[in-house]
Amino acid sequence: MKKLTLILLIPILLSGCLGASTRNTTIPLDNKITLSGFVYDFITGNGIPSATIEIQAEGTPIKSITTDENGRFSTSLYTTRTLITLDISHHQYWSHIGYIPIHYSSTEGIEYHLHATSDDPLVVNGYINYARPDIQTSTSVQAFHSLSMADSTEDMLPDMIIDEILVYADQIDVTTAKQLMQELGAVKYQLKPILEGIILTTNHPERIEDFLADALAHPSVSDAVINYPIVSLGTQPNDPFYAHQWNLPSIYLPQAWNVTKGSRIVTVAVLDSGIDQNHPDLQINIDYDNAYNVQNGSTDVHDPGGVESSPMSHGTHVTGIIGATSNNNQGIAGIAWDVSVVPIKVLAYNSRGNLAGSLADLEAGMKQAIKLGVDIINLSLGFPTEPSNPYGLNLYDLIRQATKQGITVVAAAGNGGKLLYPAKYQEVIAVGATTKNYTVASYSAVEDVWLFAPGGDRWSTNSIYSTDIGGYSYAAGTSMAAPHIAGVIALVKSTAAESPQEIRKLLWETGMEFDPTQQGKRLVNAYAAVTQAYIEDTQLSFTRVDDPNQTFVARGQITDRYFSVYLPEGDYILSAHLDTNNNLLLDAGDWYWQQPITVTPANNEQKLLIELDLF
Repeated sequence: MKKLTLILLIPILLSGCLGASTRNTTIPLDNKITLSGFVYDFITGNGIPSATIEIQAEGTPIKSITTDENGRFSTSLYTTRTLITLDISHHQYWSHIGYIPIHYSSTEGIEYHLHATSDDPLVVNGYINYARPDIQTSTSVQAFHSLSMADSTEDMLPDMIIDEILVYADQIDVTTAKQLMQELGAVKYQLKPILEGIILTTNHPERIEDFLADALAHPSVSDAVINYPIVSLGTQPNDPFYAHQWNLPSIYLPQAWNVTKGSRIVTVAVLDSGIDQNHPDLQINIDYDNAYNVQNGSTDVHDPGGVESSPMSHGTHVTGIIGATSNNNQGIAGIAWDVSVVPIKVLAYNSRGNLAGSLADLEAGMKQAIKLGVDIINLSLGFPTEPSNPYGLNLYDLIRQATKQGITVVAAAGNGGKLLYPAKYQEVIAVGATTKNYTVASYSAVEDVWLFAPGGDRWSTNSIYSTDIGGYSYAAGTSMAAPHIAGVIALVKSTAAESPQEIRKLLWETGMEFDPTQQGKRLVNAYAAVTQAYIEDTQLSFTRVDDPNQTFVARGQITDRYFSVYLPEGDYILSAHLDTNNNLLLDAGDWYWQQPITVTPANNEQKLLIELDLF
């Protein structure tokens, strides 16, 4: 069997100095580029016929060509770009992406050495997941706030230490990196093959400018810049109590808001206890014209709350999670900044302060939601005892009718540790609850529940903060988890007309594995969902440390988030890149992971855990 090696040699014919910087190069508008080269087997030296070469510029396809029977290719094209990409692939060889800088010369001579994927392999396998976000929020707020407390707050950024520079050297390898580290007085280096650079770290961040100047003066360095730290903020609403909504950044909502904030044409029916109709944070996104009270057939869905000792309005709290007015310098932020929420009152508080309703009320609410043609139905409710014949109920027929009509039905899984109806119906997306620590909440149903969302810890500021009678309050439960999913679906449907079946598949395939002890359970990932960034589309690149021009590229080799590839023995930099905007470039908003690995017979079949984080 042949070893898996890929060596890229790019002899470039230039009208200037070889190795000179290509940044800020201007290309004439009529610049004609001739690409010619040879693709051949590294072991035998024989040309590889029928290899596909996709030529692209900044993610835009330009041309696709194939090698002839001798492995040679030649083509001409016009481009104003300073960099083009060649993606070489063949079903019997490792793929490779080459970045070709274009200068004033019109000819590029290119040679690619490919190695077959089946020669004395050493197995490297692993699992890929989205990283769980770090939650930086405050919990020092009282359990209940009056509206008069809704003062604006400033965005606070953490203090960042600037102690790194990125250098571009004549050679990007371990020997050069160690030499530069020693001669410049750095304490650490990191190869960045994808950037063709080296990161150097100093112990004296207060002298970072001097550190940079010394690097620029080094004869082996062609350029250098300060490696400024960044933080992933996404879109930050100015609602003063957003700082207490740890649940929203925990599912990548700030990043999702960079893509979409929702749409008023997307309608969510909330079948619950009604809402505080006078709440100023629940005016813009609430469709009061179509609101419905099943108990008296009116549009009066006002919920006065429970008994005096427990004044919470369940429906108001649930509704605020989905669609409280965001970025209005008041109160909290809703998941969907723009959405139409239709309150349908099917529950009411009894004399003991407990919410109560009946099957007839729920069926009437379902019929009204179907009649209105809503997009999503949220059911933060359930039967305390299992019906004797659940699939014989008219409720099940209504749920099937809604699904057939394109309505996605979401329901709370249950707070007694057991999955309840209607969430238990297979057509319904059952939602379990997680805590701030990314664990399944102690009260949440688990068995047969696959999708989870923040529900919080009971009786603490680590529960979910939302709208309530005359203000805001904390509450916990799968009742709070379900509207997170309804809100995320509203964001998804604002960008694509997905069916209930497609929504279910999308939320599963973009969900985060959040607890190693809970296999088969995933936490909703709003950003991955709205961008449809599937882990199976991740590109794995293995760059040899001793020769950064050798890069093995694996695409289409991830199944159910597991991968298995074959590599020759050696040290590598493993890079995993999930291209969110599909432009074939690594840029802000993409998912990325990088780590060094060593491949030897001693650690053959090593199992890696890759956790994609935002670049």
